[in-house]
Amino acid sequence: MIESMACGTPVIAFNNGSVPEVLKSGVTGFIVNSEDEAAKASLEISRLDRDLVRAEFDRRFTARHMAQNYLKLYARLAKVRKAAPLYGTALLPRSALAAQATAIVVVLA
Repeated sequence: MIESMACGTPVIAFNNGSVPEVLKSGVTGFIVNSEDEAAKASLEISRLDRDLVRAEFDRRFTARHMAQNYLKLYARLAKVRKAAPLYGTALLPRSALAAQATAIVVVLA
């Protein structure tokens, strides 16, 4: 979905998984619940503004934007971690996602 939006291409997708978080129905594409709805959406897709689809991608999904969001999250978690007692559980998991976000930040810095 995100790759299509990066090209300014509206998306028709079933209402599953991350679809509602990624698409804005009627702006970047259509979120549908059945094949009939998908067929109807395909008749309406040409009315969506491709420049608006691309602009929504730029606003929400560029590497720089996502890295800035990670920095905000890390700063917020660092404040919480400082306030947490030493005997508490770690608040920052060592995950592949955290490693990826760190790599993005390093590249953009």
